Amino acid sequence: MLSASIHSLDMVIGGRGDYVIYVPDHYDTISEALQHSTSGTLIIVRSGTYSDDLEITNRQDLVIMGEGGVVIHSCVRDIEPSALVIRDSRNITLKNIEFRSSCASQDRLFIIIQDSEDIVLENNTFRETIYSSGRARLSHIFSSMDIVFANNRVFNMEYGFNLADVKDAYVYNNTIDTSQKLLIGSRMDNFYFYMNNIVDNANVTVFGHDNIQWYSPREYVYLYNGEYHISYLGNYWKTWINGGDRPDSNYDGVCDIPYNT
Repeated sequence: MLSASIHSLDMVIGGRGDYVIYVPDHYDTISEALQHSTSGTLIIVRSGTYSDDLEITNRQDLVIMGEGGVVIHSCVRDIEPSALVIRDSRNITLKNIEFRSSCASQDRLFIIIQDSEDIVLENNTFRETIYSSGRARLSHIFSSMDIVFANNRVFNMEYGFNLADVKDAYVYNNTIDTSQKLLIGSRMDNFYFYMNNIVDNANVTVFGHDNIQWYSPREYVYLYNGEYHISYLGNYWKTWINGGDRPDSNYDGVCDIPYNT
């Protein structure tokens, strides 16, 4: 999944820099940069505030990376409300960007991923700013594989992940704030959800989660209370209280009983 960024950086070192686009240096908007990009392009977005709905269709080997504080105010479409759409694409990475919804549409959807593979969304922020006016949904992911959603921050969403026919997906190290449905899934294969901070799970529900692994696919060495431990790691559920305390008989920071979603 790193091949796109490595290839693009090699083009810069090679001299011409044909595969690197700066926004707004070369194009005023990210959408314009996408329209003029080719396979292997690295799009670097300078610090600033932009108004864009990003659509990536039938593309491959593309990296979009924010430099500094990049904020996209997305007044999403009336017909298909979505700030980021990735369809029929392969090896796409998007990182270091904050998406904010600023529309009064009743149903707002931030991410659509469909019929794609090797998609990485990393170190981004997805923030609903007018939550009280309607339902804010984070993502619909369908018929896709090799999906990574890592180190992101999700705020003020009513719905989190809606997935179907998804294979080899990893959701980890995220901060997620949803008020109702955290995850809805069907026909999933190798779906890992771990090391996430679930901000407010008091009323969160999960549907179709039989094929979800709620802990890391490998063991980690970690430091807790001044001591090193090794274990598989799950998620942090803020409101989970069991008999007044979370059971941790060996004091390794990992609860003895899995949280029941």
